[in-house]
Amino acid sequence: MVQKVKETKKEKEIKPVEESKKACACGCGCNCTCRLKAVVALTLALFLAIGFCFGCGSCGKNKIAVVDVMALVGKSAQVQALKAEQAAKAEELTAWLKQAQETVNNEQDQAQKEVLMKQYSAEFAAKREDIRQEYNQKLQVLDRNITQIIVNEAQKKGYKLVLAKAYTLYGATDITEELAKVIK
Repeated sequence: MVQKVKETKKEKEIKPVEESKKACACGCGCNCTCRLKAVVALTLALFLAIGFCFGCGSCGKNKIAVVDVMALVGKSAQVQALKAEQAAKAEELTAWLKQAQETVNNEQDQAQKEVLMKQYSAEFAAKREDIRQEYNQKLQVLDRNITQIIVNEAQKKGYKLVLAKAYTLYGATDITEELAKVIK
């Protein structure tokens, strides 16, 4: 008799869990349909808020622009010069490496060869790292300069928001060509 009462209590405990699973569309018991509806409603509200804030752009208060940053970077004379400088340094490093290999190959003593290989390997890694760091520093400076030009020109023309062209489908003015003339 005691066992039967315990089984009845287990059945009562299981029933509410099973009923809550039935309330959810996927059966997991988490009411995910309610969560999905809430997410959809919040997303719709966000898009409506953006639409009301920026409007269609015809009022002139909130102008939106897009910029193809990769095109600007590709057309920049400064970036092209930096790439050419980097290529020249890579050629110098390659020439140095060939000379180091010849020196190692010309060495007759095996122990001395190993010492030279370790020395040249460490020196090569240090030179390569120096070149990489210098390139990254110069690239960061160019990035800041291009970003500042974009900001300044957009503000001059009265744009309140500038987006990357890659992430914009429509609804904004493309100012890439205008900026390309300024960046050179």
